[in-house]
Amino acid sequence: MNKKNLTRIVILIALTITACASPTPPAVPTTGPDLALTITAQAQLLESINQTSLAPTSTPEPTFTSAPVFTETPAKVFVTVSANTNCRSGPTVDYEIIGALTIGQQAEVVGKSSTTNYWIINNPNGPGTCWLWGEHATINGTVRVIDDPVIRC
Repeated sequence: MNKKNLTRIVILIALTITACASPTPPAVPTTGPDLALTITAQAQLLESINQTSLAPTSTPEPTFTSAPVFTETPAKVFVTVSANTNCRSGPTVDYEIIGALTIGQQAEVVGKSSTTNYWIINNPNGPGTCWLWGEHATINGTVRVIDDPVIRC
């Protein structure tokens, strides 16, 4: 197992343990631009955490006294569309178009709004993420559902 996969697994286990340590009441979805901005911020935070966890570090290699237990790393989730679909800065047509997904083109899914039919994807036309309307979307992979306004994949 290489250092990158080991780092990912350790971070995943740490996040799982801390997430289970103190239960919080489920978030109550609201409507309007505040929800969209919150969901966008959460998606960007998740993206930055993923980039930070993949950054090389100068920490020494860990030594184990017993054999570690490894779990399978979840596969990435991708989306394609059956009709050319705009990608926006938020989850409604009121937001600016910042990209598009064309028929046959594929993009990595970052998350999904649990209150709208919009997927958060890595922008195929530039840096960052954008919101793709789910009407023409086909998802390839397994989406893990979390009781949160944004479903993370």
